[in-house]
Amino acid sequence: MSTNCESRANTTNSSDRYIRNIRNSFVDSYTERGARGFTLIELLVVIAIFGIVTTAVVANLKIGEQGSELRLSAQALVSQLREMQTMAQTGKTVKMCAGQGAVGSPGYCEDRQAGGLCENTNIQCDCSCVDQVPPGGYGLRIDRTAVTAFVDINRSHVYEEGEEFTGVDFELPRRIAVSELIPAAPLDIVFTPPAGSVWINGCDSGIAENDCPPAARVTLGHARLPQVRTVTIYRVSGRIESE
Repeated sequence: MSTNCESRANTTNSSDRYIRNIRNSFVDSYTERGARGFTLIELLVVIAIFGIVTTAVVANLKIGEQGSELRLSAQALVSQLREMQTMAQTGKTVKMCAGQGAVGSPGYCEDRQAGGLCENTNIQCDCSCVDQVPPGGYGLRIDRTAVTAFVDINRSHVYEEGEEFTGVDFELPRRIAVSELIPAAPLDIVFTPPAGSVWINGCDSGIAENDCPPAARVTLGHARLPQVRTVTIYRVSGRIESE
């Protein structure tokens, strides 16, 4: 009986010593680690993980920023087209050369520059520079390198040299480019007064459907993104949208 009790006591003492040894070993290891700090390998691993996470976050931020730049550029082009359309509908005037009086009447003046833009240009009117609604309305010429606002002074419904409208200043950001123009490049979009009817490269809603494109499309791309945004101008309805 005494022998069994001593055996159980020895076993218990051995277990207690084993547990104390493990606990002391753990405490010593923890204390030693706290005293000596991290190893070089551990630091390199932490730095590498931090670098990978930081790179991923920065890359996502840049992609988001570039996507926003592309989206905002398309919206800005839509806004500019709508502004030109509104100017045609509201009868906005520009300074144009005009003659005076009837032929043969006192004070008659024939202006050789009649109909020419005379505000912020080199044109010198023979008679007077007056406010007039441009006969052909307002438009944008869009090509792969520039967007030019113009006033259609001779009802040609396309851009011609000397028709630049200095009242509008529109420029695409440096990293945004026109990647495609439909139906053709360059693309002339003209809005004629008083209804703001749409002309696409000289073709309007009153011409047979088979002879005119139903819509014009301007595709914008970003230099660092595969995505594109498309601005569509519908000829018959006059609707302008970005997608």
